[in-house]
Amino acid sequence: MTTENFDDALLSDVLDGIADEETVAAVTADPAARQRLETMRAVSEMIATPPPPATADRRAASIAAALAVAETPAGVSSLAPARRARFDRRRVPTGWVAAAAAAVVALLAVPVIGSLQTDDDATIATEAASDAADAGSDGSRSLGDRLDGSDSGGDDMASAAAV
Repeated sequence: MTTENFDDALLSDVLDGIADEETVAAVTADPAARQRLETMRAVSEMIATPPPPATADRRAASIAAALAVAETPAGVSSLAPARRARFDRRRVPTGWVAAAAAAVVALLAVPVIGSLQTDDDATIATEAASDAADAGSDGSRSLGDRLDGSDSGGDDMASAAAV
């Protein structure tokens, strides 16, 4: 094998110990491939070694450097206005909620109020309607005249029909 045949994947296989004996012998026989293999081995060992723990001075210097880099850029002072605008876009307008609530209350109130009418009220309303129909046909006093006690005699058919 020539040096061009030793790519990083093949050298990595030799380094990991999964290459066959023929490939290992070819890599160790080639000085350029052997040099590249040693460089990869040094990098592998360096990556495998954890860094030493940071001292208090080093930690404080790192934090100060990070804060210096993270200073707010010009033109950006706060994200609060953007957050409020985003929240406002998600909120339902209050007027629509109030209108919907009023409609629901009105739809529920009509049957409830209708069910509160007593039998006496229904009887009175039915009798008044039949009396008004009778008054219009026989020329007697109008329902309004009978209720308020006036004595017009029922001569005016238009007043009976108006009630």
